[in-house]
Amino acid sequence: MTGVTAHFPGLGTGGARYNRGVGDRTPRPRTPAFRRRPTLRYSLQALALLVLAGAVAAQRAARDPSFELTVIQVPGATSATAVAANELGQVVGTYMSNGFEHAFLWSEVTGVVDLGDVVGEFTSSARDVNRLGMVVGLSGGATLWSGVGPPASLPPLPGAVFSEASGIDRLGRVVGWAALPGNVNTSWIWDPIQGTRDLATLGAPARTAADINGAGEIACSFGFSIAVRFDLATSTLHQCGSLGGISEATGLNDLGHVIGWELDGAFRMQPFRWTPELGQQFLGLLIFPQPFGGTARAINNHDEIVGGYGVSWTEAHAFLWNERQGMRDLNDLVPHHPRYRLISAEAITDHGLIAGTLEDKADGDRSWAFAVRMR
Repeated sequence: MTGVTAHFPGLGTGGARYNRGVGDRTPRPRTPAFRRRPTLRYSLQALALLVLAGAVAAQRAARDPSFELTVIQVPGATSATAVAANELGQVVGTYMSNGFEHAFLWSEVTGVVDLGDVVGEFTSSARDVNRLGMVVGLSGGATLWSGVGPPASLPPLPGAVFSEASGIDRLGRVVGWAALPGNVNTSWIWDPIQGTRDLATLGAPARTAADINGAGEIACSFGFSIAVRFDLATSTLHQCGSLGGISEATGLNDLGHVIGWELDGAFRMQPFRWTPELGQQFLGLLIFPQPFGGTARAINNHDEIVGGYGVSWTEAHAFLWNERQGMRDLNDLVPHHPRYRLISAEAITDHGLIAGTLEDKADGDRSWAFAVRMR
């Protein structure tokens, strides 16, 4: 069963898939002239990044943070989007060049690094990165960039006609979804010991799996879209939607707190947080009255949440939410940049790194990835 597309002017549901047609073997164009990803990870570089991130986090905890914007423009690309970030200060996403999508990794130390495609494929896109710098996404099928050697295809479920990875935890366990014959979608989990397993056989007949934390709790969506959390260790399901409408889980943190969106009575997407103690909580409005919808896209272990809201028929804004200050427009928090509009925030780390997508108003609303540091 396919997902539901809600009316959300200026902002997608977050479920868009960058799939290449089956059998497409168009010759690959020249890639932009910047660094390919190194074969081996730089351990000292990663250690330095962790030390720097820890110092920044300590400073931020002592006061209200300031916000510093970095625009991530990929040389030779026509656009770029960021989808995930980690505690090393690494941001991953996808850039477009000559009609082909390519996964990338960026940090202040390395700049933009092309992650490369699976052998025989001509396109790729990143979906998530864990705190070790392991990246998952899509290159012909579900793909893992481990940082050692070339990207590797993850084994698909038996009979699957398509497979995509969507989340990875600190242990290297990967979740994703697969298309089966008969227009049926299912979710799966992979680890290097047990391989790829259908979550339906483990007690979670989910249509999609969006994210997994270190405790083995998975943010999933069932059937026609019901947000749930599946606890792998106990095969327990927790329904996360309570507004009575269609809902979708988009992520969770290490506390097991789930975020996503749910349709209200006017069929607008409304961002929510779910916790075992309080149940579902509506995050509030970015503007009032709020005629358009929004979705929560990422949550860190401080329960800071980011996402995007439609503010007009053609415009969307990224938001930052926390329990103390509620819903805030990220555009109002960063230093004034009249040419840029932050339209969606897709990641937030415990150390205050936010990543997402902005529009360059001086360049025909061209989309670029961004990183914002809360210092």
